[in-house]
Amino acid sequence: MNAYLIAVEDRAGVLARLFDAAAKRQVNVAPAYGLADGTRGLIALGSEDEAGLRAAIADAGYSATAIESTRSSAWPAQRPRARSDGRRRDGRRQSRPE
Repeated sequence: MNAYLIAVEDRAGVLARLFDAAAKRQVNVAPAYGLADGTRGLIALGSEDEAGLRAAIADAGYSATAIESTRSSAWPAQRPRARSDGRRRDGRRQSRPE
């Protein structure tokens, strides 16, 4: 899966324009990240429908650079959690700071 980096001006409505264009093409966007420094911004968007996302970015009037992205299989919801008896679900004892 590719993510798409989009360099933008840091101003109101930029994300709305991108997400509106994606919605019009019925493209689900996930993940989405953004950084800004007050004058410029960088947005990273991903989707299972890469062709639709590329078209939506163009519809919004932007160009993007594709970068390869990977997803980790160790999401927080899949990590063993502690039980009330101090043992984790995998049976090991949970270490506690002294």
